[in-house]
Amino acid sequence: MDARRGDTETSVVLTTLSALHGLSFTQRAGISITSLLFVLGVLLQRYHLRIYGKSTRKIHTEDDAKVTLSVYSYFMQIGRIALPSWYCREFIGSSLFILLFAAKALLRLFVSKTNGQVLGTMLHGKPSIRVYRFVQAVLMRFSVGLGLSIASGAIEGIRPWLIGCYRERLSRTFQRRFYEKLVYYQASVLDNRLEAADTVIATYCGEFAEHFAELPYYFILPGMECITSTMALVKQSGLRAAMVMGSVVTTSVLLLRALSPSFGHIHALLLSKEDDYRRMLGANLANVENIAMHGGGQFTRHRLDASLRRLKYTLDHMALAKGNFQTLEVAFTTFLSVFANMVTFWTSKRSYFHRSVNDIYLEVQLIEDLNVSVKDFVVNFRELSHLTEFSEKMAQFDTTLDSIARGTFVHGVEGAYSVNTPRLLEYTDIRYVSNPLGQHAVFNMVQMDRVTLKSPAGQVALPGREPLLQER
Repeated sequence: MDARRGDTETSVVLTTLSALHGLSFTQRAGISITSLLFVLGVLLQRYHLRIYGKSTRKIHTEDDAKVTLSVYSYFMQIGRIALPSWYCREFIGSSLFILLFAAKALLRLFVSKTNGQVLGTMLHGKPSIRVYRFVQAVLMRFSVGLGLSIASGAIEGIRPWLIGCYRERLSRTFQRRFYEKLVYYQASVLDNRLEAADTVIATYCGEFAEHFAELPYYFILPGMECITSTMALVKQSGLRAAMVMGSVVTTSVLLLRALSPSFGHIHALLLSKEDDYRRMLGANLANVENIAMHGGGQFTRHRLDASLRRLKYTLDHMALAKGNFQTLEVAFTTFLSVFANMVTFWTSKRSYFHRSVNDIYLEVQLIEDLNVSVKDFVVNFRELSHLTEFSEKMAQFDTTLDSIARGTFVHGVEGAYSVNTPRLLEYTDIRYVSNPLGQHAVFNMVQMDRVTLKSPAGQVALPGREPLLQER
């Protein structure tokens, strides 16, 4: 048995070398040049990413592959605001969203099967019945395709609707709390912890709503597609081939995940630079009169140019990271496609019975579907890093807003402290004063009587009268 297996392996190696030697000079040169360009391009991208990465070392964000307990608490804190109960419209829409995922996963499997049946009717069967079977297969393919289009259209329609619902609820909740009583005044004048309230309400709520609504789309849909593709692959090719292909796909995608750039850090830096530039530009536009009076136009222009250069540097970093990730993703997909053909050829060669083109096509397609599903499932962890980042920012905003709404603001405690001693903070209560019961709701803020009005020349206006001035 061992000798026969060794002879088979030797025969495969010799056949492979003979096939390589049988290629023409142009084909061998094309393969060598393409491989060399790929290696040089990836190495050059990784080198520049390492140079750009020095600017993100001081940025503290949750790592793409880590979900800590604090991040989970931040996510649940904002998630309860976005999804307050099980009978709200967002929960019903999300449930329908997930049910459509199951339908789409099954329909994708039926599409692969009907494609194989159409291909089989083109190549096999008597000419008299080939047209009959071909028409039946095409009609089934058309029917399944229409069902898949309905499910896909419903998913793509519900997804932006959910994003809009979540964004409306979050923005409305935070802006109502911000403008309740005198919270907006305390947050803007007495307390410096909510300097970017407009950014949180207008931008962060929209970003969190988008990623929160698409959370099932990131993981539940690829997970269902992985399950259906694996079950069909086991039924079609056997447990051994399915396990081999599944392990190779999972290992390759995890390796791709490990080699991908740190999008969480890059995105955090990009958000910071965009916010700094937008706030600087807005502040300068609001103070154009003071800038003109002091002749600060050139200085302001230099500051804005410097902020814009920092933003452009981060945008270049993001562009390079996306390009490198796309290169690696396509390369791994190509490798898995070639490996899928090798597995299919191996199972066909070891089979004791003749395998039809339909079976071979279906097995290749199922492996391709499994490859895409696992890749989507793991790659979407990049989007999860964005969700954790916005969860942390919005949870901190929610906690600070609640603290200010309770009537507290932070100020330093007077006293002598050494350099190494941490400075304590004291929370001072603010008591809201309301009108006593039984009093008028409108009263005079300022009242002056027996007022003498004079002109700039000293002439008394309204002689013999005593004007009464009141300010309500």
